[in-house]
Formats: sequence, structure tokens, C-alpha cells
Amino acid sequence: MKTLIVAVCIVAMAMLASCGSHKAPTTGGNSTTTGSPPASETGSNPQLVQQMVTAIQHAGMPIIFTFCYNEENDSNHLLGRPGGYIQKCNWEDGRLKGDDFDPATTKREGPDVDLGGSVELYERPGGAYQRLQELQGLRNGQTFLGSEWDWLVPDNSNLVLRVSAKLSKPKAEQYHREALKAFQTVMGTPTTS
Repeated sequence: MKTLIVAVCIVAMAMLASCGSHKAPTTGGNSTTTGSPPASETGSNPQLVQQMVTAIQHAGMPIIFTFCYNEENDSNHLLGRPGGYIQKCNWEDGRLKGDDFDPATTKREGPDVDLGGSVELYERPGGAYQRLQELQGLRNGQTFLGSEWDWLVPDNSNLVLRVSAKLSKPKAEQYHREALKAFQTVMGTPTTS
């Protein structure tokens, strides 16, 4: 079993390494936003992602556990690496605790996106868009990655919102709406949805 998992990880890493660069489109999600600050402004807030997840939770979303990563505990090994995110926090949605939930592992490594969601901050909007495309491209035809709802928050920004596909589309879209509001609150920037 461990050999299979290692093989799957190697294939996934090879696929990620072979992805080309993409130009960011004019939209990255299902909503229209305005007033996005430059990536340099979002990246200058070392607590942006954590503040956004806290604001989403305080808005009434059923987040029961959050985990913010650093370079040592990021199992994807993307934090602080070239092309990787510069901040990342995952959360667990209280409606999704499954049979495979392991509290000890979750507290040590963070919950999987499959159990809730994640916000990832990239240095540039192009990096966020490329990650969005990689996530969507890797899942097409690759069942081992599962599926999820993904958006740039706000559109054309350097933030990727990932929400478990175990949640219905309306519930996932509620996270998206709250993430847009959280971004506005944390950054003091007007958005429209």
C-alpha cells in the first residue's frame, strides 16, 4: 500500500513539474469583483490568510478547526518555494467529519481540503491562476486527487480558495461569498459579487 501511495505521489509531482505557465484570464471564478489591491499589498500582510479564515469563521461558517502552515509542516512542500504559495491555512467544516478522521494527524499536519477547505496566497496573481489550473487539470481524469470547488478570491487576485466537493454547490458558494467579504474586511477593499 505504501508503495502505491509513493508511486501516486511521484506521478503527481511529475505532472506538476511538467505544467507550463498560463496567462491569467480576466476572470477566475463565478463572480465579478472590483478593487483588487496589487499582489504586493496582499503579500505584505503576514497574517492575511489566517485573518481571512478567522473572518469566514466569525461570519457563521461551521469551521471547527483551522491549521496554518509553515515551511516545516507543509506536506505539499510548496510554501515559500519558487512558484509556491507564501501563506496557507486549511480548515475543517464541522459537517464533514468522516470515518477516516484522525484528530492526532489533523492537529499535527492539518485537515485535508476534503474535510473543509483552504486559502492559499501566492506572490503574484499569475501564480495563483497557475495553481488553480493545475488543481483543475490534475483532477480531470485523476480520481486519486478527489474533487473540490476552486476560486480566485477576488477574481484576478493572488488568493486561491479551495472548498471540499463533499459540500453541495450552494454550501461551497457560501464559503466563496464569505471569503470575498473576509478579503474586503481584512484588506479594506471594496468587492462586488
